[in-house]
Amino acid sequence: MDWPYSYTIAIAGLLLAFFVRIWRYSEAPLARRLEVFFFLSLFAGSVAATTRLYDPSQLLWRVLAKPPVEATQADQRGFSSELAVAPKSSGPSLSESALTYASPEGGIVDSRFASNGLSGLDRWTAVYDISAHMVYLPNGATLEAHSGLGAHLDDPRYVHKRMQGATPPHVYELALREKPFHGIRALRLKPIGGSGHIFGRSGLLAHTYMLGPKGHSNGCVVFKHYNAFLQAFESGDVKRLVVMAHID
Repeated sequence: MDWPYSYTIAIAGLLLAFFVRIWRYSEAPLARRLEVFFFLSLFAGSVAATTRLYDPSQLLWRVLAKPPVEATQADQRGFSSELAVAPKSSGPSLSESALTYASPEGGIVDSRFASNGLSGLDRWTAVYDISAHMVYLPNGATLEAHSGLGAHLDDPRYVHKRMQGATPPHVYELALREKPFHGIRALRLKPIGGSGHIFGRSGLLAHTYMLGPKGHSNGCVVFKHYNAFLQAFESGDVKRLVVMAHID
């Protein structure tokens, strides 16, 4: 049991014992006894919240981030060796889509992508490796990045899960969001070919950490140092993002 719960249970037990003692041995009227108990409870809660020994928002986060007890059959699908994000009949593979947008004079600067059929990526395309928690910029720089919520964080097996899974592997055009997202100048991830290629998911963005220090998200790509990625986009060095389950 986590310590916030243990603390809460202990305080509740002490208050209950104290209340029972007052109830049994006090000669004060019932209304007075209830009033004392109410103010004691209010005081204990205020002290706990002020000292951050107990934070209700953390309990809400735990509930929202808790994964389902039972996984569906689709949860068992692996993406360890797949570059395509949908059945072959639904559209071109990741490599085909990427090469469609490649520049003849381009070419990814890092040779590690050549063995994955991505050697034709142009010089404006960044690559996000979900399993490695890393985004590789065209100039060779790397940025720590994450996606997914709770138990699905950085796990490419659950990219089909709405609001929980990591960013689906695909090719995304980048565009500045029309309005700030919770005060952040976020980038939209616009899937080439439409949302049908990414399990119908929509509203995916690139932005800084928002759901805790580990980089949890509802499917957006979140960067530890987001400003560096945003600057690369604004300077014209990055125009699109290729998301992969992993790079061998």
